[in-house]
Amino acid sequence: MGPNLMSNRRRHATLEMARRTTTAQLREPQVREALAALPKASRPEKVRRPPGPPGRWPARAVRDLRPGAPIPGAGTP
Repeated sequence: MGPNLMSNRRRHATLEMARRTTTAQLREPQVREALAALPKASRPEKVRRPPGPPGRWPARAVRDLRPGAPIPGAGTP
């Protein structure tokens, strides 16, 4: 068996490797095509960061992001 990859000493290196390998995989053309074919998010605020610095982002409570919660700016359902 090898080293414990999630030990405190190796945690940062493990997370950095995961970030690099995931980024590389997402850049592969066949993966990009498969992801492009997926349906678009109905609530983009759940998957994208708002523009500007975090201090200027709108406040969001967990209840605002739950399924069935009203969408900000969409009016009354």
